[in-house]
Order: sequence, then C-alpha cells, then structure tokens
Amino acid sequence: MTIASSTNGITEVSVRISGLAGSVRNHLRAAVQRETENFRDLMRNEVLSGGVVQTRTGRLKASVHSEMSEGPTSIAGTVGTDVPYAKYLEEGSPAHIIRANAGKVLAFMVGGEMIFRRQVNHPGNKAYHMFGGTLKREAPGIIDRLTLAVKDAENEP
Repeated sequence: MTIASSTNGITEVSVRISGLAGSVRNHLRAAVQRETENFRDLMRNEVLSGGVVQTRTGRLKASVHSEMSEGPTSIAGTVGTDVPYAKYLEEGSPAHIIRANAGKVLAFMVGGEMIFRRQVNHPGNKAYHMFGGTLKREAPGIIDRLTLAVKDAENEP
C-alpha cells in the first residue's frame, strides 16, 4: 500500500492497493471517505475561516468540496475548489499589471473616492499554501489512521 499527495489545484490522498481482500478494501474505502470528509471540513471550518486565509465573501470556503474515486488498484479522496482565484492564494502571484478590457476602465474605491484607471500595477501576493500546507501538517495522522483501518480489517475473523 502506498499513499501519495498532490497539490496541483486539488489536494488528493491516493491509496494504491493491489490484491486486498474484500473486507480490507471495504475498511480502507470507509477510512478514505472519512479522512476526505474530515479534511474538507478542516479546510472549511478552520483554514478558510480565518485560520490561514481571511474570509471576505465566503465564496472560497463554500466552494470546497470532496469526492471519492476508486479503481482496481486505487482508492482516492480528493478535496478541492473550483474558484479560479484559489490558485493564486495557494501558490501566490508575482507583481503584474492589470489592464482594463478594450475601451473600458478599472474602477475601485480608495479612501472613499472612486478611482478610474486604464491599468494598475498589482503588487502580487504571498502564497498561503492553505491546501498543501494543511495536507503536509495532517498527512502523518491521515496515514496512521488509514494504516490502522487496514490492520483492523486484517485482524477481523
């Protein structure tokens, strides 16, 4: 059994299995489901509720979802988001220019005054590593609980 994680837009804990008995596979499936849901809830209720990233609208927090997938040799739980700006919060972004679309302007408030510009220099933002950092911190416990689920199943009569 091997366990791997990825933070390429989503966070995934994947368990590669081969030749596991039905009861062991069932226990492992249930454990991966639990861990996936627990990680999703951790992201929503702690990390994206001011723990790592401050909440403005709640859109990112509400978008966090989880799903399971299973193949002949793997069981995977995925936690992710489809909010486009999540990538920039996770990985950061360098300083860059934001330009208005052709014939339009950017409008924003500064000190109570409406400002209009054709372009602005965005200073970039630091990477928060909200998914990847949380997975790195939680991975040892997740691995221990998945391993225990397999051992418990193997010890059943």
